[in-house]
Amino acid sequence: MNTTDTLKTKTLLIGLGKGGSALLPYLLAKDEFDLVAVCDSNIEAVGVAIAKQCGLTYYHDAVEAVNDLRPELAVDTTGDPSLAATLYEERPAGTSVVTGEASRLLWELLAEHEAQRRWESRFNRVLDDMHSAMLVVQDAKIKFCNRAFHELLGYSKRDILGFPYANIIDTDFRERDAAYYQKNNGGEKAPEEYDTRVVGADGSVLEVQIRSRLSDWEGRPARLIIMSDVTELRRLQREREQFFRYMVHELRAPLSSLNSVISAFNTMDICEDTERAGKLFGILRRSSNKLSEFVNDFLELSKIEKQQINLKLQTLDPEDIINEEVEEQKILAEDKGLELTVQPWESFKIEGDDFVIRTAVRNLVNNAVKYTEEGSITVSVKPKKDTFAIIVSDTGAGLTDEEKNNIFQDFGRIHRTEGMKGTGLGLALVKKLTEAASGGIRVQSDGKEKGAAFTVELPYKFKKPQEGEDHAEK
Repeated sequence: MNTTDTLKTKTLLIGLGKGGSALLPYLLAKDEFDLVAVCDSNIEAVGVAIAKQCGLTYYHDAVEAVNDLRPELAVDTTGDPSLAATLYEERPAGTSVVTGEASRLLWELLAEHEAQRRWESRFNRVLDDMHSAMLVVQDAKIKFCNRAFHELLGYSKRDILGFPYANIIDTDFRERDAAYYQKNNGGEKAPEEYDTRVVGADGSVLEVQIRSRLSDWEGRPARLIIMSDVTELRRLQREREQFFRYMVHELRAPLSSLNSVISAFNTMDICEDTERAGKLFGILRRSSNKLSEFVNDFLELSKIEKQQINLKLQTLDPEDIINEEVEEQKILAEDKGLELTVQPWESFKIEGDDFVIRTAVRNLVNNAVKYTEEGSITVSVKPKKDTFAIIVSDTGAGLTDEEKNNIFQDFGRIHRTEGMKGTGLGLALVKKLTEAASGGIRVQSDGKEKGAAFTVELPYKFKKPQEGEDHAEK
């Protein structure tokens, strides 16, 4: 008997007609059998060619084959009673002969095993092809998990099988999930579908949706758990909720002012109090402008979020564009008593998009004016080897470390200092535009009330960034 990882029986197959040909692939496939040779008196029997292709030794005479090979098992599928009797008489010591009905039963048994193997193979293939992670938990331990589970969390079978299910649950949710598990197993009312957090092999935390159902494993009760990664979905949902809260917040103030003014007009004779009417018209104009600014910034940012920006490259002189935009902002600076200056630099040409530069300068200067109560605002340009930088510095409100980390995020997710105005979309718009041109934006500030300097850096020839690049400088 040959000994490898499993015990194998040295086997001879006699008869390659219909029955023998059907049995041949099963004997070859099953690890328990070491099929070394076949025998048939008819060289044109159905299975002869297959046997030879498989590298099996071929014999014409069954008695010769048995005495020559001295197999542990000789399977006679010929159905010839005289051959069976001869084999029983001539077989060497240690050789068992299976003939007639016994060979048919062997064939049926092997066929059933093969059908079971194929079913298990198809079932495992279905489990492996599932996009959702699946695991079986019994006695609070993981007994089975599919490929999607390994890919989601990075654990190998050695890492996870037999280990407590609680080990992969984030500590903040472990006690709650354990209670759900125990109540469900005990027939008590508890959620079978819920969100939780799991910890991957690398320590990363994912948000997942759990769907748990009562099942069995090897004849005993168990929980079948389907686990779907909802990390990105939940992040988007939180962003959407935060965005709508922000929208309501930003729209409430100008709408409230508009409603107040309209109510005032309904209760006064506008011709009798022209001074008050003028003030009310000023409020109307400012509220209307704020609504318009918000809508315009939001629409521009939405276009870029949907990748609708199309850079229109042309030869430009940045000096002309910057001076024009600064000039338009000077009246706002003068109204607040601020000094707004542009430092001179040596002129140069670029291949760029006028809209990108104008929008960046307009927003940065406008922000500087809004957030500076006294002092000055300076615009400068620094040409470099492959890029040029536009710097807008002020002596205004400054930024805390937390604000610097959040100020470029979409939809105004910043921690504003008291009294700051604006939609909060402008800097997000500048960030998207500059990155679309393979540039970036950064901010420097020593803290609250210590001013800030925003730097936009752009290449001399704008180009769309390659996938995966991040051009925004930290």
